[in-house]
Amino acid sequence: MLKHVTIGQHPSSKKQEMDRLKDVSSPDQAARYYHLTHDELIQMLLQREAELQYKDIHMRELEDYIDKLLVRIMDQAPALLQVPLETKK
Repeated sequence: MLKHVTIGQHPSSKKQEMDRLKDVSSPDQAARYYHLTHDELIQMLLQREAELQYKDIHMRELEDYIDKLLVRIMDQAPALLQVPLETKK
């Protein structure tokens, strides 16, 4: 009798594939940068750092907005944040 039906890769081979893709030292990951010059690599690095800095700033702004919004809700309508008690059926 058939106990398990699987489609695609075995779970352990899927994990191995994900680990390989995450490994930045693997030849597949590094190969896409071989054709770039030193200056191009530096320029790309600086661009990525600027993008990361922008995202960090944006994330901090969103966190501050959420904090202020929660404070206003707790001040003006705290009942909105209360979790209703579940009644047993």
